[in-house]
Amino acid sequence: MKYLNYKLILIGLLAFSFTACEDDSSDDSQNSSSSPSSSSETIQSSSWEITNYEDDNENKTYHFSEYRFDFSDNGEASATNGESTISGTWSFSNDSEGNLELNLDFGLQEPWDDLEDDWDVLSISDSKIDLKDISGGDGSIDLLTFEVL
Repeated sequence: MKYLNYKLILIGLLAFSFTACEDDSSDDSQNSSSSPSSSSETIQSSSWEITNYEDDNENKTYHFSEYRFDFSDNGEASATNGESTISGTWSFSNDSEGNLELNLDFGLQEPWDDLEDDWDVLSISDSKIDLKDISGGDGSIDLLTFEVL
């Protein structure tokens, strides 16, 4: 009888543990609570700098480290280092799965062509934007971080 009671208690505890826990297996890195419009307000509110750019595990932040990025409400963007200004475009959108993306285009001249993509928004706050892109060709991962100046 004692054996049966222990077995019932163990089964009860196991059943409770499976129903009381949330599923942590989903990818919570996507900031699904941000909308394109609220994210647009965030990116327009300040000047930004790139604090990290990794292209297929190679750190290439130095290409953009001297530039200040500004994003205007008409979808135009600029990167200025005091000597030159690079013009581009930007927009936020949702992909087919509803995940937030930042679309950047600063032209085809190197190294600016590296930024041209539909970046997955990993997180966005008033002071930092973390982005990721998975190449459709070879599956390599690029990471890009903007922080407020």
